[in-house]
Amino acid sequence: MAAFGSRLAKDGGEQAGWRRATVEDKLPTPKLGETAKEELPPRGRAWAIADRWDVATVSGRIQAQGRSTKVITTTLLQECLAVVGEKSPTVAGKAVRAGCHWLHDNAINPSVADAGLPLFSVSGLLTCPPQLVSIARHNCHISSCSSDVLSTSSIENCASVNKYDMDGIDKLFQLKYLSLRGTYISKLPPGIVRLYGLETLDLRDTYIKELPIGIIELVRLHHLLIERSYGNSYGQTSIPNGIGNMRNLQVISGLNIIKSSLCAVKELGNLTGLEELHLQLDGQGSQEYKKHEEMLLSSLCKLGTCKLQSLRIRSTGSTPLQFLDSWSPLPCNLQLFEMITEYDLPEMPKWILPALTNLAYLHINFFEATEEHLEILGELPALLRLGISFRTIQKERLTVNGAGFPCLKELYIIRATANHWESAIYLTFEEGALPKLEKLELPFSVSAAEAYGFYLGLGHLPCLREAKVTLCNHVEISYKSNCDAAVAIRNEAKSHPNHPRLSIMGEQKRATPKKCDMLSLHIFRGRESSTECKRVMVCCWLV
Repeated sequence: MAAFGSRLAKDGGEQAGWRRATVEDKLPTPKLGETAKEELPPRGRAWAIADRWDVATVSGRIQAQGRSTKVITTTLLQECLAVVGEKSPTVAGKAVRAGCHWLHDNAINPSVADAGLPLFSVSGLLTCPPQLVSIARHNCHISSCSSDVLSTSSIENCASVNKYDMDGIDKLFQLKYLSLRGTYISKLPPGIVRLYGLETLDLRDTYIKELPIGIIELVRLHHLLIERSYGNSYGQTSIPNGIGNMRNLQVISGLNIIKSSLCAVKELGNLTGLEELHLQLDGQGSQEYKKHEEMLLSSLCKLGTCKLQSLRIRSTGSTPLQFLDSWSPLPCNLQLFEMITEYDLPEMPKWILPALTNLAYLHINFFEATEEHLEILGELPALLRLGISFRTIQKERLTVNGAGFPCLKELYIIRATANHWESAIYLTFEEGALPKLEKLELPFSVSAAEAYGFYLGLGHLPCLREAKVTLCNHVEISYKSNCDAAVAIRNEAKSHPNHPRLSIMGEQKRATPKKCDMLSLHIFRGRESSTECKRVMVCCWLV
């Protein structure tokens, strides 16, 4: 299931208010890769109209200069930024990058003129406007570091970046954003700990397991992102000792509790400004790591009284999370709680109460889902998105009553096991329940529903727009029962006034023999002559 409530927004792209040049403007907009015309506007009236410039126009200007003079001047890049970057640095970066890549693809390799501007080099080509560097899937290195301008730098998905490429990065003393995401580095360059103005350090999908000691000197840091998105190794980096000094931290992701010292885990509780904490916990219930769990709970109890809004806990095994039962006082500002683990809670955590008036996104695992669980969760007043994972075959019908989930828009009931016969549930909806639900995903126990005519209750969900139902077919379920269940659910969806988009998984299809199979059967029974056999076999091959 998708992670809930990520604080990090996607690139804004072309923001509101941007528009292409109109016919009246008479501004050329060459397509990417096309030869730019010599009528490209000079610095002047047209060039100064910021909201009429887009990626293609700026890229065309880069192409024209690189092709004609074999030199890309930093003055031109400053103009690009002045025109486009004020409205959207992301678009400025795309424009410059597109122009340089076009030159590279056409075997044009210009040099760089006008020294004094901090530049990055990609295969000898300039790709850095003064306030944005976004270099992807290339071999990258810093070439010049005389910086009083550069404040944002992103070197992402560069396969061959190493510490020698990053020498001199400490000279970028005004750098506020640095991304090394998707690189293969396993150790941070020492100069990074002297970037005292840094506010965001993005090390996601790298191989860094330990941060340098001096990292705690970056007291202005707001975002420390280290998680991995591949495999089961979400968080492999230990918490640096002294992290409690970094009191401006707002978002931490990818730190590993078990690999950290007890002192470092305790210091998490000193980060009173922390809003998002996404971590890895792999104790596997071992007594050896009991102290780590206790220290984490102590820190969470402190953070819960401050600004903590998002807590996501991952583990690669069945690490028990029952210690969270003692979370007190209630984390009143919490908006998101997600457990991504194989462990299933035997009961509802004691701290999940209607008093959590801000909790909007919740993903929780139970060994068995019960109506009591649904009643408690249904009383959460601000809940918008709910994911419930379970692991058992439940033969009794569960019902969401008419007073539950007043604000819920998305409901996901998830089976923890893939095989249809290992987990199943039959859930129905009463009139008045889930009045704002728009998206629904749930398994449907055919055997349990058969006694109720395969009734689901989609008609009681007035705002429903999309439903995905997985038929759970036990070994004893007949083909007819499976088909009847699918027909009944389709009929409910068709009669719904919103006509929601419906997908049914696990529906059985009756196999019908192919024409060639029938003919082959007759042949092997000896009902055709040898000449006819040859003719029929040719037909089979053609079919």
